[in-house]
Amino acid sequence: MKLINFKIIQKKVNVMKKLLISTILLVGLSTGVVAQKHPTPPPHPSKAQLVNSKANELDITVQSRKEINSEPSVGYKKNEARPAKSFEY
Repeated sequence: MKLINFKIIQKKVNVMKKLLISTILLVGLSTGVVAQKHPTPPPHPSKAQLVNSKANELDITVQSRKEINSEPSVGYKKNEARPAKSFEY
């Protein structure tokens, strides 16, 4: 009787050892994956930098529109009168 109980206890201990080893391995591997270094995110620009960049973009678009509007039409001199545009509906 004692021999049978000892074998059963020994099997349970072996199973518990295997379970403990597998859980330790699982926890170790998962922490290793989590602990990998992630790349640091780039620094965010300050509000002043954002305002300056938007102001520069706006200046560029305004300048390009001014250049387009100030160009004389083809075939007319700068001070020469141009015929009125007629729109038909």
